[in-house]
Amino acid sequence: SSLLGPRSRPTGRLADSRCMRSAFESQKKVPAKDPHGTPIDTSRYPGACVWVNVYDLGESAAMQRTNALSKMFGGGVYHAGVEVFGQEWSFGYTDEPGTGVQSCAPRCAYGHTYRATVKMGFTKLSQAQSSRLIRTLSVAWSGRDYHLLEKNCLHFASELCVKLGV
Repeated sequence: SSLLGPRSRPTGRLADSRCMRSAFESQKKVPAKDPHGTPIDTSRYPGACVWVNVYDLGESAAMQRTNALSKMFGGGVYHAGVEVFGQEWSFGYTDEPGTGVQSCAPRCAYGHTYRATVKMGFTKLSQAQSSRLIRTLSVAWSGRDYHLLEKNCLHFASELCVKLGV
């Protein structure tokens, strides 16, 4: 169930919850790895640990190769989600009114290919305070306001991390 409630649930392709459902139903978790490919056991950390999960935008092998090459020059085309208290939060476009904030199982963002996880630190907020923060942000981050360069998932991840205090 979403913290945002049924009226505020995001809609559209990026908000598709097939990945989230299949991850929970099968109990299969996507293992975390650092940017060098070294496995990270996130279960060793408390829920207050904040992680940024980075994805290649989309699911195509061509995009993965492009990002692998672009990485050498400090670039690439990526999606990011912020994981806190066992849930990942991100922002994307929706063509209907409402929030563009969406949640999924960690490292399981629909339509993107998981690449790496970066530990940001620990939030001093409780799980209830974090939930209230995300509900507040969901009002300010309308899916229709998404802009590829000026208001995207990376901007949302940055703002959420700052407000979580990491």
